[in-house]
Amino acid sequence: MRLLRDLNLKRVYESNDPNVNPLRDFYVPALAASITYDRLTFSFTSGALRAAALGIAGFIENGGLMRLIAAPRLQPSDHETLLNTATQEIDRSKLEAFVVAQVRGVKQLASEIDKRYVEALGWMIQEGKLDIRLAIPKRLDTHSDEGGIFHTKLGILTDAAGNSVSFSGSINETYGGWNNNIERFKVYRSWDASQKSDIEFDRTTFNNYWNNPSGHGIQFVEFSDAAVDEFTRNTSQPNLGHLKALEMQEEPGVAASQVARNYQITAVQEWRRNKSRGILSMATGSGKTFTATLAIDEVLSDSKPTFVVCLVPNASIGTQWTTQFERIGITVKDLSDTSNWKRALQRAALDTEMGVYRSVAVVSVMNRAGSAFFLEQIARLKERGIRTALIADEAHRFGAKKVRKALSDDYDLRLGLSATPVRYFDDEGTSFLLEYFNGSVFEFSILDALSWQPPQGQTPILAQFEYHPLFVQLDEEELEEYLRLTQKIVYLMQEATADAKPGVAEELFRLQLTRARIKKTAQNKITVLQRELSKKANLTHTIIYCADKRQMAQAFEVLHELGITAAPFTQEQGTKPEARYGGLSEREETLRLFRIGDIQVLVAMTLLDEGVDIPEARTGIILASSGNVREFVQRTGRLIRWHPNKTKAQIFDILVAPDVLVRQRENHTISKTEASLIESELERMEYYGEGALNQLELQRITGQIRNEIRVYGDKELRS
Repeated sequence: MRLLRDLNLKRVYESNDPNVNPLRDFYVPALAASITYDRLTFSFTSGALRAAALGIAGFIENGGLMRLIAAPRLQPSDHETLLNTATQEIDRSKLEAFVVAQVRGVKQLASEIDKRYVEALGWMIQEGKLDIRLAIPKRLDTHSDEGGIFHTKLGILTDAAGNSVSFSGSINETYGGWNNNIERFKVYRSWDASQKSDIEFDRTTFNNYWNNPSGHGIQFVEFSDAAVDEFTRNTSQPNLGHLKALEMQEEPGVAASQVARNYQITAVQEWRRNKSRGILSMATGSGKTFTATLAIDEVLSDSKPTFVVCLVPNASIGTQWTTQFERIGITVKDLSDTSNWKRALQRAALDTEMGVYRSVAVVSVMNRAGSAFFLEQIARLKERGIRTALIADEAHRFGAKKVRKALSDDYDLRLGLSATPVRYFDDEGTSFLLEYFNGSVFEFSILDALSWQPPQGQTPILAQFEYHPLFVQLDEEELEEYLRLTQKIVYLMQEATADAKPGVAEELFRLQLTRARIKKTAQNKITVLQRELSKKANLTHTIIYCADKRQMAQAFEVLHELGITAAPFTQEQGTKPEARYGGLSEREETLRLFRIGDIQVLVAMTLLDEGVDIPEARTGIILASSGNVREFVQRTGRLIRWHPNKTKAQIFDILVAPDVLVRQRENHTISKTEASLIESELERMEYYGEGALNQLELQRITGQIRNEIRVYGDKELRS
């Protein structure tokens, strides 16, 4: 368990500072590190309980005890109801019904997400882990709040080692207070001798209110048995895994009222102008999911029954789509992580056909959508006059022949999403996609995202980054094989031009991939990895991209030798909740530990390329470098997503090139093949370095290398 001293706490938090988020930076981690929490606040609403419960999973795990003094908002009618007209004081006989009504109102106001927090607090009340007392002025004016309201706001948190922090200022215990308002509060730490007296003052203040409310002009309305019953009805021990998952999924500031960015609106307009068909080519982090739901929401405005199918690469991404669909109010059925998907799909289709739902969105993994059963359901709906719509997430994948069947002609509306729809070494697959979706209708690149200026109240899309190419050479065996494959590729390209024989294109494609693999898995890359990692003190939030399991194993050997905490992120990890992970899946638990820094490095192949949102990641080391533009766009987008605690990202790209790039040698000449290899890496550097903070330095390096090629090139090359 982390302690309060382990947290990087600021002395003062001001929410109008763009680099500060009080909820995420202070409140949630501090609560999760504590075993007691005493709080004086003003509001008692569902939002207040939601704010109190963010971070509650860790607090419950710690066996935490919470004491909360809050004031309900009293309307003039409440004054009339509670007031004893003879004494102008509160009639305590009326309080029980009032408190029960307050609790019932809180539960009714809570959204579906809030309910899980409220139920967790209900369980804490039931188990004696939470004591809530409502503070009401002893005397009430019948027409205003001039009689006085409880308005003191402070909090004291203590961890298992006895360390404490207190905070005081303008902030209320509401979700808006922690997340939306312009607030300022100070934080005091018990381990700082100069601040101990401030903490003791705050602790004494709380205890005085708790033990002697009348001395401060208030009276407590304690929860009666009826109020407790109302609060704890139908509650059970909370699923901590679900609460942790909500904490990870919810980005402060992103809610049902999320404001569309100007380019997202333009993207929807272009798609609609193209008869509601087309591919949106948008950089990772620019909000493709939200943009797609905006488009669907606009389609549904005509009230015509619609069956939306959203196809995703894996179940983890499906969960994110489900959340986004719920935010626009459409009924959603997530089939992506259920074995009984056929029955669920058939039931959703039938309910839409029978009018149970005006519209429904079904989320499914893509490999099921090309099955005969799935396609039959879509065809039946179209025959019955139900409008059908397809959203293809990571649309470039659907260019592969084995998954094209999912792209049925029975879909009336078609929306493809991809960082880039161009398929690597597959012009035919790219053409198929563009034809099916009726073209790419909108593009928003990494450069567009980096230069986009957010309006007031919105956050940037991407963080600035530096791109650092690191050069290695092939060993003799690797270079010999590279040259051999190149000769075969040149021969086949000439043969394919002269006479298009069956199988030539397939063999050429295979050889190109095999040659590219030599560059990806070059043994010298591991030496450079060890060198670079050994330079970095306090390494954290780092991703290493590998080509295969063998390279992953080599990377783990280096990490282990250096004492760096690392974990794999692969397809083999479980996606179903497990008790040993607190109700999270193995994959979700891995990401959670990475986000909070307990895992310093994630080692992955391709699974982190698509859909997984980890804006905390700030350093990337790419071992599996290739000329695949989409791969780089996805990986870079993963690393440079904006986060309030990230000033810039660092990308280290380990490239293969002949020895001339490492050191100059006398009497060395470069062959055409070597020059071609160098040039391909230079082009990669130039493309990937576009928009980098160190772009001018990269241009200087590429110019120097091209000059070396001319100096050391053979006669044939120079001519």
